[in-house]
Amino acid sequence: MKTNGYLFLYIAFVWLLIVSPAFAQDLRWENIKSNLENTPTQIDHKPADLLNPHVKSSFLNRNAFKSSSIISEYLPDSIIYYSGMSVSFREIFTYDINGNLLNYKKQEKEHKSWINSEMNSFTYDFSGNVLSELKQTWVDFFWEKKYLLTYTYDQDGNMLSYLIQEWVLNQWINHDYLTFSYDTDGDLLTCLYQIWDRNEFMNSILYNNYYNENDLLIESKRQVWNNETWVNSIRNLNTFDNKGQVIISVTESWNGAKWVNTARLSYSYDNNGNNLTYREEFWGNNEWINFTLITRTFDVSSNKLSEIMQEWATTWNNVFKSTLTYDTENNCVGNIICLWNNNAWEYNTRAEYIYSDGLIRGLGYVWQESGWVHGDAQLNPQIKEGNRNREFCQWWGSMVDVYYPRLYTGMSDNKLNKNLLSVYPNPADQFIIIEFNYVENTAALLKIFDMTGKVVFSQFIENPASERQVRINTNHLTPGIYFVELRGGNDVMTRKVSISR
Repeated sequence: MKTNGYLFLYIAFVWLLIVSPAFAQDLRWENIKSNLENTPTQIDHKPADLLNPHVKSSFLNRNAFKSSSIISEYLPDSIIYYSGMSVSFREIFTYDINGNLLNYKKQEKEHKSWINSEMNSFTYDFSGNVLSELKQTWVDFFWEKKYLLTYTYDQDGNMLSYLIQEWVLNQWINHDYLTFSYDTDGDLLTCLYQIWDRNEFMNSILYNNYYNENDLLIESKRQVWNNETWVNSIRNLNTFDNKGQVIISVTESWNGAKWVNTARLSYSYDNNGNNLTYREEFWGNNEWINFTLITRTFDVSSNKLSEIMQEWATTWNNVFKSTLTYDTENNCVGNIICLWNNNAWEYNTRAEYIYSDGLIRGLGYVWQESGWVHGDAQLNPQIKEGNRNREFCQWWGSMVDVYYPRLYTGMSDNKLNKNLLSVYPNPADQFIIIEFNYVENTAALLKIFDMTGKVVFSQFIENPASERQVRINTNHLTPGIYFVELRGGNDVMTRKVSISR
């Protein structure tokens, strides 16, 4: 039978409480945090928060379990990741007309060529709920099936079940199965996690959520299946302010007879709901012991200006500080990280973000002696949406490029809907034909860009209203994604084409 990882963590945690408390303090906290991450409590309590790690394997922070409501110009077309002076890998995304992610592909750079690595393909129902996700890996020049994830929903769109199957010996074998129940308000009540063993699904973990009269999650409890019965494991108790914001979340563990304190998280907020302070404590020697404190500041637009992390050792000691800056559109343009050393803040890394038409570029720098030099840093490209920043990815490296198909064109919806520019065949092999219905009496410039923004082809079109079509040999182009741009007068028309052989 498969080992229950949660039960193992619990046993290890109890052992640490008994053996050498001073030595085990840091390890104990790591176990606590691991439990916190796997408990469906805190502020979110939707099914997507309970899913296995491999479901969220993409570097992109996407949520495939609820269709995006934002307009497609905020959906990335591709993301390229750089480490040091080299390209590490890229991610490519395709969507349907409703903005649902249809295909995610990861490719790695080897010997100046893009090599497939992994691919996820999605299907949806008419309401935009994801029905299936097929995960594949690239093996010996072929896509090899890995996992199949299938979902069911009730008439209100609440996820009822989530099945994971693994491709083994040319057939799908059941792996994990999650089922959910809800109250009349659509809040998650239970999540039953089962594993496939001996040709049947065996109980493993049961989550139960409890709400107050204001529909706020006040308790979440996790139990493990042992000797044909459910045994308490860990729970969270949440306290809220009058705005419905979590101010205290206490984690308790079951010692076989009663619930005992394990960890406590505390929050404070400003009038705009921004989280000003976040404190972590754990229970030891019959008292709460400070561990970590994070303090933040925000401007009037709710942009985070600074964040300071401190750790407790009889007093609060500085660890690192982050200082952020923004442009006039409230997009983050810079983030400087400082470390506390010799009773002073010292520069460590810096992230710089550049926004252009259809591209956000993140650049990393490190502090050496008395100046910044290009190097690996934490890069989190994001764009402001209403009252929050939408983060596209997280990457530790020297550069990351996020491309958009619609922002790249700089065109309105009306122009997008006109067949002013078309490129075929797509995908292409030996050649492409660029056809345009451009009727302005002005000359135009035709360009082709690769994914890095480099111009690989350029041609002046003296009279595009009469020429209408250009055929271009693509034998010299490396397989990959390219952008075809026709620029004339005040118009810019762009289309994407894939070169594959």
